[in-house]
Amino acid sequence: MRAVVRIESVSMEGYWWKLVPAVVGLAILHVGCNGKISPEAEKELLAGQADFDRRSDRAVIRRMDAFLAVRASSRGAARAYLLRGLSKKRIGNIADAKLDFQSAVNSATAGDVRANALVQLADLAYTDGEMALAENLYKQAMMDLDEKTQPADYVGYMLGCVLQRQGRWSDADRRFNKVIHLFRGTAKAKAASGRVHASAWTIQAGAFRDRLRAKALVKRLSATSLSARGEPAHRDGVLWHVVYVGRYPTHEQAMTDLPNVRSRQKDAFVKVTR
Repeated sequence: MRAVVRIESVSMEGYWWKLVPAVVGLAILHVGCNGKISPEAEKELLAGQADFDRRSDRAVIRRMDAFLAVRASSRGAARAYLLRGLSKKRIGNIADAKLDFQSAVNSATAGDVRANALVQLADLAYTDGEMALAENLYKQAMMDLDEKTQPADYVGYMLGCVLQRQGRWSDADRRFNKVIHLFRGTAKAKAASGRVHASAWTIQAGAFRDRLRAKALVKRLSATSLSARGEPAHRDGVLWHVVYVGRYPTHEQAMTDLPNVRSRQKDAFVKVTR
């Protein structure tokens, strides 16, 4: 039986979302303890955070709508925009989420909230294929972060991915090596190790524990004039037999061939290769 295994791929959402409650919540408490927002405003923001943690996104949006209707110029507005934007993003309202993230950036006084909003905008730019914009936004976010603590590992990793998409392989390696050095042993350091020293793109068509199944797929794809090959790969101590198609100098060229491969293997995807 064939397993759907991504031997290496970019993962954005899961990692940053785990940090959102702590980042937003601690920032709210910090401001409240210094008396810069009223107790009532602090209570509303914390309630919105609790709704967000419960994934009650409609409740977050309603609560932050009410908050911003009367406190759009307050010190807590940036956090309200961020929370509302995160909930809009999670329910798929991307256009409005972008507006909220930009409002959070514009009104933020705390570095963590500004950095979070910038990363959200950068992630969306990356997803949209706007690499120059994503690079600029990730770099802005990095300026608000301590480069030696999370989530700087995520931002550094994503900068490396952006640079690879632009064909700037050496610049990408410097970013990945920094993540590997500063965050040794973490998930992002491991992911960076999987992308460092890459110089081209390929399409992963499948991954199998059974070598004969991989060999059969290579034969089937090659029969349709696709340049398929099988290579061994280890992941978490397990040997996989991975089938790749082609070697492309640019991401765009690989994406052009992807639909053809997916017509035969629907879960194929583009990745870097050395």
